[in-house]
Amino acid sequence: MTSLFLGVLLAALLVTDASAEPPAGFAQFPWGTSARVVRDELLTKRCRSTSESRRGWYSLQCNDYQAEGLSLPSLRLDFEPDDSLAGHSMSLARGSFRSFRDLSVQRFGAPQSQWRLPWQGAVLSWRSDTVTATLTEDCGPDRSCMEVTTRALDRRRQEFIERQRQDASQSF
Repeated sequence: MTSLFLGVLLAALLVTDASAEPPAGFAQFPWGTSARVVRDELLTKRCRSTSESRRGWYSLQCNDYQAEGLSLPSLRLDFEPDDSLAGHSMSLARGSFRSFRDLSVQRFGAPQSQWRLPWQGAVLSWRSDTVTATLTEDCGPDRSCMEVTTRALDRRRQEFIERQRQDASQSF
């Protein structure tokens, strides 16, 4: 029963072709969709509460995302550049990791890399020219997580990290 719910959840969350391709966006929203559209058409209907952040880039945080009767404790949608959907991350109960992993492999195909770390458990990664998806078994107390980013968001993150390094080195 849990596998069925997780299958429906994954299908609702990550829109991809059945031919095992990388995520093409989030739910029915392709990469590049504006934050306003996602907020108005999805988050207001499926989140218990939402917040936003402009730290580094614009993000919408959804708490207790509701999909097909299930709840994800945390969902963050990242918008970069120019208020365009460019990535998302979510957490799920660690007890659901194996089912979610199997469904991710079914949707995205075999991961390009897979390893196990003592402090993170299993880590699976899928990559294409434009998208990276990473599923991690242990992201915190009783949580697993998945993060999906586009190349534009990865570039923005690197710029943000570099700016923080420069600021830290000039503070002395």
